[in-house]
Amino acid sequence: MTTTFTEALDGLDARLAEAQKAAELLARSFKKLRKAAKDGQVGEIEKSLAALPEAAASAVRSVAGLDGVWSFDAKAWLADGYRAELLAAADAAGVRLIERDGRLYAFPLSLKLDPQTPAVRIGKKSERGIRPARIVAEIAKLQKRPPKLAEQKFLDLLFNAYRRVNRFDPAAIAAGPVTLLTELHALLTLLPGADYPIEEFGRDLLLLDRHPDLTAKGLRFEFVAAALARTAPRITVYSEDGAENVFIGIRFRREG
Repeated sequence: MTTTFTEALDGLDARLAEAQKAAELLARSFKKLRKAAKDGQVGEIEKSLAALPEAAASAVRSVAGLDGVWSFDAKAWLADGYRAELLAAADAAGVRLIERDGRLYAFPLSLKLDPQTPAVRIGKKSERGIRPARIVAEIAKLQKRPPKLAEQKFLDLLFNAYRRVNRFDPAAIAAGPVTLLTELHALLTLLPGADYPIEEFGRDLLLLDRHPDLTAKGLRFEFVAAALARTAPRITVYSEDGAENVFIGIRFRREG
């Protein structure tokens, strides 16, 4: 039977607890001996000194017994096996974690497994403490925080990128052309080191979509999909209830 990451961690913790007890016994022996020395309790000094070698030997044996105690290949498990364990932990904790197309989502967060570090990236935060229960608890905590997206600022940013791509003059025509959202994302992430994954861009699009009355420079936005070719690149994001939302294109138009 394959040992899971959690089982391996629990086994290690149990062994460490045993070694810690021996180390704590040795520490207590020193503390008791020092007190006897400070108080001048000669009888206790002689008794504690006599018992000290065995306490020290026991601690050494316990530590030596830890040699090779951790042999779990966490990197390999993170690449193949960890995902299922994480999903099970989320289900047990009542946290909605969705797997689609090889990716993990916990709205409004996206997750990425990094076997080489090893770490789990939750949104923009890289977590090196990857015990599944801990990651699930972190997801639950982050989900309780309201999204930090300022929808109006995001819409203005989209419009500025849209206008640059299309040289759009709203005074000349009532509606601008449909533009691929992936093209706008590419423009927004041109700078070296720009940290704005397409998954987070999709999440922000979904949050913006919930505010259809917002305008940019007096222009309304409209997400468009039906008129575009089937081969057009899509941005897929999953909402709180696991529903799939697909974003392809956008255009801006004058009101009325």
